[in-house]
Amino acid sequence: MKMTLLFLDIGIGFIGPFCIAGTFVPEKHPTKSMKFWRGSLTMLFEKKLNQRFPPELLDYIRKDNKSNGWPNIPKPVSLEAAFEADVRAAINEIPDDIKTLINSKLLGVFFVSDLGGSGYSESIIDNKGQPVARFVVLDKTDKTIAEKTAR
Repeated sequence: MKMTLLFLDIGIGFIGPFCIAGTFVPEKHPTKSMKFWRGSLTMLFEKKLNQRFPPELLDYIRKDNKSNGWPNIPKPVSLEAAFEADVRAAINEIPDDIKTLINSKLLGVFFVSDLGGSGYSESIIDNKGQPVARFVVLDKTDKTIAEKTAR
């Protein structure tokens, strides 16, 4: 249920007004361009979970942590089969019409350790200043996520 709510929150964030509060965006970082994420929006929702962690994204979240004074240095992690199965089961509980809405904007869900919080999400803004897509990074080792089931 918890993971289902997270995915619903991701989708709803694209429906309502968008705000970036206190987020540092390194100038012209490749991950802030849809060109970098080419092909990600056309992937199936289920394929966007636990895909290969782009080194550029790791660079981006590490720079963001540093610029905001967080000492944490995120590292990509592999998911245990049981945890990944639990997350995928939670995704399967999301109604198809909601999944379609979320999938139209979701670039990927990536897992790390030592993020400095339970999760991180960032929008990709087009040249008109509008949010067009979003990626999500979750800390697999954070107690909020690690000690709960996804449903």
